[in-house]
Amino acid sequence: MKRVMREIDVIAWFDHEGNITPLKFKIPSDGQSENISVKIDQVLEKTKDKFAGNTMIVFECQSIVNETLKRYQIKYEVEKHKWYLHKIT
Repeated sequence: MKRVMREIDVIAWFDHEGNITPLKFKIPSDGQSENISVKIDQVLEKTKDKFAGNTMIVFECQSIVNETLKRYQIKYEVEKHKWYLHKIT
């Protein structure tokens, strides 16, 4: 997988127990193209990680993007409430 580590906008479901389920995300435009929206078809794995002392929840996901199956990791930074596209195939 190629490391990207780019901030993204995510629509997610938070239940009453605090569990998070990401549903779709948007990669903001870099000024050269339109925003890219991706519906998360399947969350394959969910793990917790620490990066520079910050707690991160890592979601291993897959989606069909432009008729191609893509696997990727998105991370949720718990303390700052930010989402990142971490890696993608």
